[in-house]
Amino acid sequence: MSNLENTPENIQELLTEVRAPREEVQQLRAENMALREENADLRTRIKDLEEKLNTNSRNSSRSSSQDPYRKRRNNRKPSEKKQGAQKGHKGHTRQMAPLEKITEFKDILPDECPHCGGKEFSEDSTDIEERQVTELPEVQPEITQFNIHTCTCADCGVAVKAKVPKEALGAFGPRLKGFISLVTGDLGMTKRKVVNLLGYLNITISVGSVCNIHHLVGSLLAAPYEHIRSHTLGQSAIHADETSWYRKGKRQWLWIVTGQESACFKVNPSRSAEAFQSIVGDLEHPPPLTTDRYSGYNCYEGAHQFCWSHIDRDFERIFERGDIDGVIGLRLKEEADQVFAYWRYFKKGLITLKELQTYMEISVIPPMKALLQLGSVGQDCSSKTKATCRNLLSKFDYLWTYLYHDDVEPTNNLAERDLRPSVIQRKLSYGTQSDAGEAFFERILTVVVTFKKQSKNIFNYLTACFRAHEQNNPIPSPL
Repeated sequence: MSNLENTPENIQELLTEVRAPREEVQQLRAENMALREENADLRTRIKDLEEKLNTNSRNSSRSSSQDPYRKRRNNRKPSEKKQGAQKGHKGHTRQMAPLEKITEFKDILPDECPHCGGKEFSEDSTDIEERQVTELPEVQPEITQFNIHTCTCADCGVAVKAKVPKEALGAFGPRLKGFISLVTGDLGMTKRKVVNLLGYLNITISVGSVCNIHHLVGSLLAAPYEHIRSHTLGQSAIHADETSWYRKGKRQWLWIVTGQESACFKVNPSRSAEAFQSIVGDLEHPPPLTTDRYSGYNCYEGAHQFCWSHIDRDFERIFERGDIDGVIGLRLKEEADQVFAYWRYFKKGLITLKELQTYMEISVIPPMKALLQLGSVGQDCSSKTKATCRNLLSKFDYLWTYLYHDDVEPTNNLAERDLRPSVIQRKLSYGTQSDAGEAFFERILTVVVTFKKQSKNIFNYLTACFRAHEQNNPIPSPL
């Protein structure tokens, strides 16, 4: 029997029976490895999607109004204090208008004594209480009719028509055109709302006429725009930012370069380094620039400061990833808190600039760099954390420019504040429709924001521009 079991045929059969489970095991192992890899990929994808779903104003550049499931104010526990000014609050009273601005005086005398019923009073008042009431006068537009006469020449008998004065070529005067430009550029009113507003003031105008006035002011402000642009780029420190804009529904970009004294806007179809370069040009002495971490600004040749508000949101996102990323993110956030805290101390005058520099160089910059290095090479760190840390390390000096240059801020809040009204304007008007429309908006926004920074009267300047145009005089300088 044993001889039969050891025959070649039986041995081959046994080998086949043994190999079959082994091959099946190997196949199962291969399938298991494939499933493990697929599972890891799916986990990474789910984590990325969850991170994207949890993106909000605390960990990204998204505005707080776009936060999903954000808590409303009415969800907060109401305060036990009564409404209005609290005890010890310094009161505010309306300032009396100066005498030269009073249009009418009315003397109110007593007509009967409440004590004895007497009706005779002395001519000299013992006290006068002054009260002023401001009223909007009834608006009646001033309409000038130009009668252009045609007369016969006494010498040759030819009929000659008088030359039409330039102020009669249009249907609206300088002050009205200045007002229309102002309510659009500063108050953000759409063309149809401008038409409605003027209708309440007994002035009839069409949407097309409003467009024509916008195009005219856009051309008149060409030289003032370049003047303000040059002045902006010559300030001791500047900020830059960009936001989306639309032309006939197609996405464009509205750029801003701003400082403490002036600001310049520019519409460009591209969000690129070339688009930013088209605003700043080639500067002989480029001032320090503060921006977010968008790579389009890396072409700038001057000193560069990254916005710490954006960096802090990057650290928040790293922290929210958990595991080793969360530990590194928490430590980075703690160091960022020190950056903001000591900057506030400096702004309040509690420490000097030299003391701020010393503290940062000893207590914040070294641990910050070590944490970024750890996050850039950590084996268990996510690829996104590594990318963020490597990017910040490659531009590490851009985090500390504000310590060594006067007037440089560690955040880009100035540019974001100056850009915010144009974002609202875009949402109301849906952008522009032509080159002339873009020229109007970028130039009127430039003038409006600059004049606000310098506390100048925008309406008077726009009126002066239209008046100079009618009289063939140079457009007045904005600065």
